[in-house]
Amino acid sequence: MTSPPLALAIETSNPSAYPAEVGVGAIGGGAAFVERLSPARRHDDDLMPAIDRVCRAAGVRPADLGAAVVSIGPGGYTGLRIAVTTARFIAEATGAACIGVPTAEVAACAAARDGRPFAVALASKGEHAFVTPFDSQGRPTAAGRVLDAEGVGVLGLPRLIGDGFLPESMREMASASGISVEPLVLGASCLLRTAAGRESVDPSRLLPIYAREPEAVRLWRARGRAGE
Repeated sequence: MTSPPLALAIETSNPSAYPAEVGVGAIGGGAAFVERLSPARRHDDDLMPAIDRVCRAAGVRPADLGAAVVSIGPGGYTGLRIAVTTARFIAEATGAACIGVPTAEVAACAAARDGRPFAVALASKGEHAFVTPFDSQGRPTAAGRVLDAEGVGVLGLPRLIGDGFLPESMREMASASGISVEPLVLGASCLLRTAAGRESVDPSRLLPIYAREPEAVRLWRARGRAGE
């Protein structure tokens, strides 16, 4: 039986909500070595040094990597862009497989299995969040989309997983409806477990998932229309 490939895992999708991590381990298993990025440094400055540290700790050379696995969002715009670009670069340079995992599915992997379905809310802004519903086994039942509190209530799910930025209107709706609100958990080990069985993609085709058009793009479009 062929052993699962050794992989580098990059989970830096939501560093303001949960500590950013990189790890080395087998796809389908947990990370044997984990390095958390320094909260005192910009993640675009610390990501490659953290990858170097964890690979050195694991005794892994670039040529040893069979896959570069990355959490592709939704999450922070800059963090996602840098993480995806880094995974693409590593895959291109080493010949490793390139695998992207939606961040909601990483969170679902870490969620407790108590026989009840749930939803994962990410990328909260104002009164909205990007919400993905899951069954009791942690399998997505529909594509994620941007919803408000009423939209989440209509899903009729008994559990809602979100971070500290979850809109207050959603917390109030959950409290009134008997929906339990649970903390978001991410990490390199969950990312590696969720990557099991996924097909790799051409690195040039790997893209982040954005909950909404990035502000920088919106402003650029607005300036372009103003100049017409």
